[in-house]
Amino acid sequence: MLKKIDLWLNNHTMYRVVLYGLLGLALLSILFGFLNLLPFSGWQLLALLSLCAISSWLAHRVLEKIFHPASSLESGHITGLIFFFILAPIVKPIDALIALAVVFFGAASKYLIAIDKKHLFNPVAIALVVMGLFGYGNAIWWVGSSLLLPFVLLLGLAVLHKLRRFDLFFSFALTALLVVAWNNRQSLTVLETIWQVLSSWPLVFMGTIMLTEPLTGPVRRKFYWFYGAVVGLFFGSRFQFGPLHSTPELALIIGNLLAYFVSKPIKLELELKAKRKIGQDLYEFDFIPRGKFKFLAGQYLEWTLKTKTTDERGNRRYFTIASAPSEEVLSLAIKVAHPSSSFKQQLMDLKEGEKISASQLSGDFVLPKNRQQALVFIAGGIGITPFRSMIKHLYDLQEKRNIKLFYICSQKDEFAYQELFKQAESIGLQTIYVLSKNAQIPGNWTGEIGYLDEKMLRKYLEPNFNYNFYLSGPNLMVESYVKLLQKIGIKKKKIITDYFPGF
Repeated sequence: MLKKIDLWLNNHTMYRVVLYGLLGLALLSILFGFLNLLPFSGWQLLALLSLCAISSWLAHRVLEKIFHPASSLESGHITGLIFFFILAPIVKPIDALIALAVVFFGAASKYLIAIDKKHLFNPVAIALVVMGLFGYGNAIWWVGSSLLLPFVLLLGLAVLHKLRRFDLFFSFALTALLVVAWNNRQSLTVLETIWQVLSSWPLVFMGTIMLTEPLTGPVRRKFYWFYGAVVGLFFGSRFQFGPLHSTPELALIIGNLLAYFVSKPIKLELELKAKRKIGQDLYEFDFIPRGKFKFLAGQYLEWTLKTKTTDERGNRRYFTIASAPSEEVLSLAIKVAHPSSSFKQQLMDLKEGEKISASQLSGDFVLPKNRQQALVFIAGGIGITPFRSMIKHLYDLQEKRNIKLFYICSQKDEFAYQELFKQAESIGLQTIYVLSKNAQIPGNWTGEIGYLDEKMLRKYLEPNFNYNFYLSGPNLMVESYVKLLQKIGIKKKKIITDYFPGF
């Protein structure tokens, strides 16, 4: 069962997982309302959901006409659903007007409160804070109830697993619980405090659904613990600065400001310069960025196409930057299956001069600073792209390193960038090409055949040498080789894996 859930999560984008999960939780909440299990009736909740959906849809359509954004088709719906779980249900006509205004402002904040077309704050949180300053503080976070807790927790675990951000959540939750426990040390035991926070505060919902939003959080994992702890500190504290007082939404806004200053998030408009075939069903795209853009070899971006039609996987994808920081173009490479997703079909249809947006520069799959560290790269199929970026960067700098690259494909025609890897032998690269057992083996094949195993590793690696292992490719392949490396005694800290929060 767990494998089936994991497969489903891997086959859906982050946005779809969150959208489907929130929609299911909303329908369940309305059912509980009709069963009188919540303080609000099913009709009140249904009216609130309708207003949030209408306002977020209207905001998206209006802003689309004004700003022509390349935005996620699901993000507006997700914003509306999050508002549904926070705003007070509709009792009077004025409640409906306030709900419409708050949701509309939240969606608009993505464009109105932005730097270089990149919004600074979680749209839900900033709308609640601003509207609260004007006296319309109808945020009650009713999702933080003991009845909904098991379902929120299940959804939250799915999101954390999909994003691999358990460290971010736990730093937030532990800090918040410690602060609340300290504030209530005279009246409640630690266990009573934990249960009170879990059953009547929106700690799980905010920590898994809102805190983990990639667009307004830090882009490097090394900042996750600090970011989560700061938000947790303000989440659990009691304070007031003039008209501002402690609320979950204000805690998140403070964290967003911190993330901006430590990460400097970006949003790029890229123009297609060229595209070419680099292997069997493999294509590379070169884009021209406006202005200077700095990144580390091996990092990835979220790429967004401007389109009104899409399949269920949406109009956004995460791809490694295939080019090196030393190159003038920004490149990505993809494998096109048959049939392919609507995103890849539209990407293939792009003409020279047409544009795509990119944001969320992220990833810790980068070269170690220690130039003496020996490295083993293991790439499966299109997982070669981060290694192409690293190797090209090192070659351009003429920086010598001890690198063994195991490049695994199912067909000989799928191997890309062979000319570069041949040139990079001068800086210490050794490439071992591996064809899987099911491949058609050409008569002139001089590489390895079969699966990468302990015997093959020991054939090429120096015994007792202190290597760092980098793995990139399909999830199942990466997980399999992680187990292999750990089985032969490689410590976990010496294994670095490439991961994207969606495809």
